[in-house]
Order: sequence, then structure tokens, then C-alpha cells
Amino acid sequence: MGIFGLGKNKDNGKTEGSKVNDSELSEEMRILSEVEEETEAERFARAEEGRIALENIAKKRQEAEDMASRASTEMLDLADDNRFYLVADDLPLDEPKSPDGLVLGGIVRGRIAVGMEVYLYHAVEDKMTTTKVVALTAAGRSLDEVIDDRVTVDLERGDLPKAATPDEGASNPVSKFSVLTNVKARGNDDPQEGPENPKIMGLTMEYARFDSDRQFYETLAEAAVHSLFLTPVQFMREKGNRQKVGFMTLQDSSGNALFPLFTDKLCLSRNHPKQIKFDTKNMLPVDFPLAAVIGKTGVHKGILINPFGPVTVRFPIDALNGITNSPAFINEFGELPSGDDAVSMLLSGKAGAPVERQVEVNLAPPPEAGEYRFMRDVIRKYCGAHSDIVKVGIILQTESRNKDRRAYLCVMDCPDDRLAEHFKAIVNLCRPYMKAVKEMGAIPLSQAPFADQYFSEHEYTYNKLLG
Repeated sequence: MGIFGLGKNKDNGKTEGSKVNDSELSEEMRILSEVEEETEAERFARAEEGRIALENIAKKRQEAEDMASRASTEMLDLADDNRFYLVADDLPLDEPKSPDGLVLGGIVRGRIAVGMEVYLYHAVEDKMTTTKVVALTAAGRSLDEVIDDRVTVDLERGDLPKAATPDEGASNPVSKFSVLTNVKARGNDDPQEGPENPKIMGLTMEYARFDSDRQFYETLAEAAVHSLFLTPVQFMREKGNRQKVGFMTLQDSSGNALFPLFTDKLCLSRNHPKQIKFDTKNMLPVDFPLAAVIGKTGVHKGILINPFGPVTVRFPIDALNGITNSPAFINEFGELPSGDDAVSMLLSGKAGAPVERQVEVNLAPPPEAGEYRFMRDVIRKYCGAHSDIVKVGIILQTESRNKDRRAYLCVMDCPDDRLAEHFKAIVNLCRPYMKAVKEMGAIPLSQAPFADQYFSEHEYTYNKLLG
């Protein structure tokens, strides 16, 4: 029996019918062969597309690395003071070499060495930890110093509070895109020196590498919000010998007017186009809230940070609106001034600090059934051993607009020169029990106008006069 109906013919070896079937089979094989060839071609095309895509990704990544390297080299050369910056883009799960220590990884820009006193600026929150470098690992080797290379850094815990719960202890207290550096932030207390913004400076160095990363952008925005900048102004004489003051406006390639800000005097003094003229001695400090208002006022279409580099960051109006309309921004800074008021504040030199707001808080006794009962015991024992303490009252204060913002307020009646010492001791004693509420502040009884009324209705935590 023949396969697929093919059989032998004794006369000529094939029947007429078999010729037809053979022809049909040949056509089928031809079609199948063409389909296979097409499929192979498609596979090759897809593989080629994938190869090209990977090459483009690798090329863009290398270009970003080169841009970050050039920017950091230029900034470090300008500073010329042995500073370094490292943005944590890796959080290894390695066991810390220091008890309760911190471990992070990234590309160090400049020189980092074991034993250095350093500052860790935490991502997406306005917090700094002072600590020390314990160990450095690069390419699997332990080193005493690393220059311009990827490195894993072991740090002491420094002044970062220890974990209050096992869950908190199991998590990494360092967040991605935190900035490690040996540069300490400063405001404009000394106009000769001007402000220093190491967190935002470190982040802008890596801007080319992470500009499309949402978490990075949020970290950069948070750093900008809490930074104090410089902006150039111009003094002009008008009729009647009156003096008029104006500030610089720059235009981008599309003709959009932008309000320029500089993170520090190094970036301000950097080479700039000859057609842009200003006196580097005529500077005014401006915080982000006021800068955001001015950046949305009149002809302005946003703000431009470090317009002459090494890295320029732009916040257009949409980005400024997103930041200033966020609940976190409103909760911290409250209502912003109008455009005219913001300009007046800037030109009058009153913009050297973040916008202040009045925070309404509710005062209430801490819950008796919670952690306070343990705190009360250690506070009474401590105060009983120090005769110069007359009264201590612990109050739970809660922000009216944000119920999650709670803190203990320690009202103390003791000599002013001993208050800081006693408060520090009380906080250290209470810290192991502070699980639900993690913050505590202090105020002298003499400076608490609400105290008489409050403690007429609620008892002091400790009262020497009552024994």
C-alpha cells in the first residue's frame, strides 16, 4: 500500500493519478519551503531588530555615563577641595561590617576613603545623617580608597536612630538615590560664602543617567524644594536718583522666559555666554517656594537651575504646579504669596529661608493604655534623682490638618542651662518605648503660654511639689 495514495504501475512505473498527486505534493513542498524561508527571515529580522535595540540602549547608556563623568569632573575641578559625591543607585543586601551599619553602592565622583567623616542626605525626605566610612569594596576587592569608580560603601550608623521595631530593623534605612558626600549643606548665613546644596548637586551630576526615572525625579524635586539658591539682580538708577532693582530672565531656544537659579557660587561664577552680562557680586538668596511663584509669574514659563552648567535642570510650569499643588508641599509651606508679593520679598532680601506657616495643633494627654505608661515610669524615676527638676509634663500634639503628624511635647520646669541635658536623657530613656509616636520636642515651662490652662485640667507627668 502506497503512502499518500502513491502506488507502483507495472507498465510505466506511475499512474496518471499518481502524476497529479506528485505535482500537488511538489507544490505543497514549495509552499512549505517558502513559508519556512519567510519564517526564518522574520526570525532573523526580529533578532536583528533586537540586536540594534540593545546596541542603541548600550550606546545611550554609555553616552549618559560619559555626560555624568564630564559634569562631575568639571564640578570637582571648579571646587578644587577634595570633595566627592555618590548617588546610591544600589542597595546591597550585604551584612553591614559595622554594628547596625549602613550599606550602599553607586559611582563615586571624586575620591572616597576609609575613615572619612561623611554626610548622607536621604532620598525623598529632608533628612541628613552624619556618619563615617568603615569599608570600601570595588570589583570584589577591599580597598582603602576609590576614585571615580563604582563602589560599595559600608558606613557606621552615625546619628541615625536605631530601629524601634523588628520590621523597621529588617528594612534598609537607606533609600535609593540618597546622596553620600563629604560636603555639608549650608544656607546663606555667611553671604561671602553663600549657600551650599550638596544633595541637589550630587543628583544633578547623575541627571543624564536617570532623567527618565520617576523615583529619581521625585528625589530631585524634593532636594530642590528644600534648597536655598542664588539669583542675579541688577541695580539701576532712575530719575530723581531713585534706585530700581531687577532680576535676570533667560530665554530657551523656543523663546520661553525662565527664572534662573544657582545652587552655589561655583556654578554662578562658571563661564557663561558673553552676551549674558551680570555682576556676580549682586546676588540675592531665594528659596524654592518663592522661586516657584516667580517662575509662574508674568512672562516666566518655569525655572532653570544652574543655567550655565555643569548640569542644567529645568522645571517648567506644569512641573512647578505639580510640586506646589501636592498635599505634602501645601502641608509644609502652606499658602504661597502672590507673584507681586514674591517679587517684592525677593528684591527686599527677605527670601533667605523657607516660607514659614502657622501650624495648628491639638494638645491632649497621651493614652494611658499605650506606651506612655512605660515612659511615665522612667521619667518619674529620672526626675526623682535630679533635684533641680521641678515639673515635667508630656503632651501629645497632633496637627489639625494632618492627623498622622504626631509628636510628644516635653514641658520642663528646670534651670535653663540644664534643660538640654535633662531633655536628652529623657528622650534616650523613652526611646525604646516610643513605637506609635516617634518624635519628641521640648519647651521650657516659662515659654509655654498654654501650660497654665492645660495643666489645670491635666496632671503633670512628674511634679516634685506633690512628692
